[in-house]
Amino acid sequence: MSEHFLSKVLDGLEDSTISLLIEQFKDIKKIEHLDFIEDQDLKEIGITQRPQRKVILYTIQEYKNKHNQKKNSDNNNNNNNNNENNIDEEENSNNEVIENKTDILNFMKILYQLKEKKRTGWVLRNVNLPESISDHMYAMALMCFLVKDEELDKEKMIKLCLIHDISECICKDFTPLDNLTEEEKYQIELDAVNELLSNLDKETAKKIKVLWDEYESRESKESKIVKDIDRFEMIFQASFYEEEQKIDLEDFFNHTKNKIIHPEIQEWDRMLREKQKSNNRSY
Repeated sequence: MSEHFLSKVLDGLEDSTISLLIEQFKDIKKIEHLDFIEDQDLKEIGITQRPQRKVILYTIQEYKNKHNQKKNSDNNNNNNNNNENNIDEEENSNNEVIENKTDILNFMKILYQLKEKKRTGWVLRNVNLPESISDHMYAMALMCFLVKDEELDKEKMIKLCLIHDISECICKDFTPLDNLTEEEKYQIELDAVNELLSNLDKETAKKIKVLWDEYESRESKESKIVKDIDRFEMIFQASFYEEEQKIDLEDFFNHTKNKIIHPEIQEWDRMLREKQKSNNRSY
């Protein structure tokens, strides 16, 4: 990389350590693009302090982000003002789509594990042909249409249902038998979500992550009722397995008893438990 090019691409950065980088990269010939600057390269030119190297790498990354944003903005302006540039920009855009598509396909491939993975609770109880994780989330999303509370954002509720268990395409569907603390479980699932979303562009990943965080925090009205629906859907499914397979799943009903908060879901819960009693179930 030439001194002139490095000076040009780093021009305007505020961090004082960049001037040191420009000076010492004069004679480094093996690096031909900013994307290839790594921690080891900085060590080789005598930047021995790790905090300083981290600042340099972070600042370069920030510059690249700003540079790409400006480039995209300039491309959009050129599209509006120059027909010849439109052709070039269309080719560039197509290349970007192809690059993103690879990530999107990988995202989909990982996500599809939710269709294959069976819900752990049913597997442990030897349920025949147990539902998948995606079966559970889809059923929850459909139940949202039945909620009549006009103060709730139904669209957000549906999104929360479809996202709340996405971590399980990478990690397992944990149960109380795993003996994890809430903090341990959360960290494992958070790492899985971040790994999954790393396949997407930042804007899309952020939209999904915000929804996942909202569900986990359980602070909004929508996240609270979705948790209620999560609990109800489980025992509703259990009632089918009990009836069809003649097995006892009382512990699932006991686990959710008195935990549902929203009045509408409480009523669903009451009706289901009454039906259980009519079928000679004590719960």
